Amino acid sequence: MIAYFSATGNSLYVAQKLAARLDDRLVSMADSLKTGQTTYALSDGESVGLVLPVYFYTVPLLVRQWMSRLRLMGKHKPFVFAVLTCGGQTGQAGRILTRLLLRERLDLQYLASVVLPDNYIPLLTVPEPERQQHLFLAADQALVTIAGQLKQKISGDHDTNKSALAPLLTAFAAPLYKNGRKTDPFYATDRCTNCGLCERICPDNIIALPDGKPVWNAPYCTHCLACLHRCPVEAIQYGRRTAAKTRYVNPHVTWPA
Repeated sequence: MIAYFSATGNSLYVAQKLAARLDDRLVSMADSLKTGQTTYALSDGESVGLVLPVYFYTVPLLVRQWMSRLRLMGKHKPFVFAVLTCGGQTGQAGRILTRLLLRERLDLQYLASVVLPDNYIPLLTVPEPERQQHLFLAADQALVTIAGQLKQKISGDHDTNKSALAPLLTAFAAPLYKNGRKTDPFYATDRCTNCGLCERICPDNIIALPDGKPVWNAPYCTHCLACLHRCPVEAIQYGRRTAAKTRYVNPHVTWPA
């Protein structure tokens, strides 16, 4: 099985590509948390894969929550692998993920990463379409290699996007993520059509629509920006920093029903 967390489609893109090549089933971490279904029966020899984005050079909150509730049922310990998606570098996210898995008595036996369009628009801008296409082509080539290694159950750390400054990157940025996931800056403009999509796709399940427009009912969230990027009329903003910025949704994914 391949479990994934994806807000704008990049990790879903990787998960779908790997699932097709490895003939694996897909599991949404966000959906499983919403339903409470976090126990999985594994067939003999079935691997467990994790596909997740890197936030501020660390592991997203929702992924940590899902892992803490994960229960695997099977005769033998599975081969566990992870593929990180990032906009450039992973920092020490892989090392942190390894420690989190060890807490659950699981060994991360394979790690890799794929670079895809960065889209944290409160701090940066989405790459131009030409650059995006280059990243998709490079990602597809990387995934062919990754899938081949996983078919053979090759172990090891194959993450080539850590950066020589990985400890410093994570030490500086991870606290910003931990303390900066505030929902107060989120709001919907008058462009909102009351479609309710933001409420349905929020992985934290904290968006309500008391008057048709979204209200964030918790002081903090995973900060995935799914609500902002996937709003069909770009009505959702995060403070003053996102109003004039291009949104991003991976154009090559098929979103689960």
